[in-house]
Amino acid sequence: MKDYNLTIISNNQIARDVFKTEFSCQEQLPSFIGGQFLHLQVPCKILRRPLGILEMTANYCSIVYAVVGEGTRILSKMKKGDCLKAMLPLGNGFVLPKTYKKVALLGGGLGVVPLLPVINTYPEIEFCSYMGFKSRDDVILYDEFNKLSKKICFTTEDGSFGSCGFSIDALKDDLETNNFDAVLVCGSIPMLKEVKKANFKIPVYVSMEERMGCGVGACLVCTCQVKKGNNIENLRVCIDGPVFKLDEVAL
Repeated sequence: MKDYNLTIISNNQIARDVFKTEFSCQEQLPSFIGGQFLHLQVPCKILRRPLGILEMTANYCSIVYAVVGEGTRILSKMKKGDCLKAMLPLGNGFVLPKTYKKVALLGGGLGVVPLLPVINTYPEIEFCSYMGFKSRDDVILYDEFNKLSKKICFTTEDGSFGSCGFSIDALKDDLETNNFDAVLVCGSIPMLKEVKKANFKIPVYVSMEERMGCGVGACLVCTCQVKKGNNIENLRVCIDGPVFKLDEVAL
């Protein structure tokens, strides 16, 4: 795994406790697919932070993250010109068959972040996006999804932005009239359980979110249980995932 030296070019708050950081890199960055992540070294912290990649081109990448602890608080205070090291891109993203024509994206909260770059990864596929948040103050990336999606539905639990309710219910309403080839999901464990309970009759792929230590499969901190035939295996989210088939994941 290679470390890249990243220089902050902007670091701005875009929603309640949520920031978007953009980086430049003098080295040419590798290609990536939606769903992969980077492992960022934050000053004064031993363990790196795994953060989903929003966008990455030859000499540019961006991330969106929530301030949930000391590491992300430090990151949110960093300024233009500050330098950080990151291993990237890591993990297995959303790899879709060439036969897919129409796909639904289902996200909740910060889980919408790894879904947006999937649209750019597969320009030949038609995407419909269903994204849910608690309230208007938590909504992120609306303009970006609106620009790239064939159809967009943003929901909030209190009805302060978009439709009132949950994104999964909006998707359920559209499943009968749309011939989706698959659903791609990223969100909280309760949300994933609701998706599993819904028992969609098409393939569902999920990006798992777990705490990580090394990010390269050595420490076994980020294991999740996955069904393989009649057996349950402990797989590492960082290198075996983070994307899995939902019907194989033990929730």
